Amino acid sequence: MRRPITPRQKSLTVAQITRSHGTQMAETPCCAISESLVDAHNPTGEQPLIGHFVYSPPAWCPTVHSFYNWRVMNQIGMVDIVQLIGKMKGWEDIPRRFEDIYFANVQFKILKTESPHQAAPYLGMVGNVDVLERPEAGGGNFSRRATRHVLNKSHSGEEHVASSREIIALKNQMVWEGTDGTTPRFKFGTMYPMRFSVRDKSTQESTFYAVRRTTKAEHYQNENVLYAGKNEEPNVLVKFTKLREGKGHPADRQDLAWTEDLGTSMRAERIGSHDMVRMDFYDLQTMEYVGWLQNNGGIAKLEPDTEGRHNVERILKFMYV
Repeated sequence: MRRPITPRQKSLTVAQITRSHGTQMAETPCCAISESLVDAHNPTGEQPLIGHFVYSPPAWCPTVHSFYNWRVMNQIGMVDIVQLIGKMKGWEDIPRRFEDIYFANVQFKILKTESPHQAAPYLGMVGNVDVLERPEAGGGNFSRRATRHVLNKSHSGEEHVASSREIIALKNQMVWEGTDGTTPRFKFGTMYPMRFSVRDKSTQESTFYAVRRTTKAEHYQNENVLYAGKNEEPNVLVKFTKLREGKGHPADRQDLAWTEDLGTSMRAERIGSHDMVRMDFYDLQTMEYVGWLQNNGGIAKLEPDTEGRHNVERILKFMYV
């Protein structure tokens, strides 16, 4: 007996499309599935996979006739039409204009708790791309077609690429402040994709490096090492949790030195400059917890367990730039 097609499968929502970017948008159908076309391409009567569905043209484009080759494609085979237009002469500013309409971009840096505010960022991209493949890092043999810089924590920052740490997110995922309400700030308890921006001094153009983690699927021996991939999509999201210093705790109770302020996350309060935070990371596709970033120096590897670990090992200073 043929299984019915569910309403969820009859509409492809914006939320489903944007999930790979770690964003949440309204559940608005963007293109309806033609059941006759599904039948035509599914003669056995079995319920097809979403990747094999064929779609009718969207209502907002009446000049487009029905095509039998309108299909959901794997991301690797897709072209970002906005970025494509931006490569045309005279239209180079189109991607930025689209980004300005829907997204807010905020720069920040992470410091050690004892570092002064003017100190170099503690977390950065290592300039030598070979470091990621070393045994002490990812230990992988990924294709050289990808440009990937391992992240590490360094007081001096001498080995770091000159770059900006950024989070870009939908405007409703930010807190807006200032007299005219145009200054975006992050929220506690909200997951964000993170990236690095490197500006070419001669052309003033920026190149973006999304923060990702190593996985066995990408042939890395060591998982959960953070790196920045040039022109890649992120595969992890970061969430900031506010930490408060415990008062009057015994010297032998380091677990009480810094405690979580969970109320700020529940209320999605604004992250303030100079707040003490913990950085937790989640898988972008599954939203499962991956690990936290330790505040010791060296290669940025996520620690998956919290058993016997205290916030004193995880506390970092947050600062807007």
